[in-house]
Amino acid sequence: MTLTRKADTPKGVNAPADTIYCGGYLSIPYVNTLYNDVRTEIEVQCTAVVDSIDLYLNLYKDGSTTTTTKRYNPANYGIHYSSAPCQGTTNTYFAGGTAVFTKAGYAGSPLVMNGTTPQVTLAC
Repeated sequence: MTLTRKADTPKGVNAPADTIYCGGYLSIPYVNTLYNDVRTEIEVQCTAVVDSIDLYLNLYKDGSTTTTTKRYNPANYGIHYSSAPCQGTTNTYFAGGTAVFTKAGYAGSPLVMNGTTPQVTLAC
């Protein structure tokens, strides 16, 4: 996805790119044996620095939700995770994530990307 410099935005001496490309991924929930939890991650990156990257992540487990947020300001990269403790049972999990990229003077800002994972059944 892209952010594009508006025509009335000055370029300046150390001007950022005319077009900034941003993307990322949301991991399918998995068992993290090191921390004895179920975890999901969101990782994003842009080709140039943006004013802020806001990450929102939900881990759903059999009717309950763990919600976490993180802000990078300014940045071109961000990573964040959400986890739920293992309880010695089998549960169904899925994750949903949103990344919001903001850059003043760019069309398409804020750029919002959303994603969800398929449901997985995990035992830990």
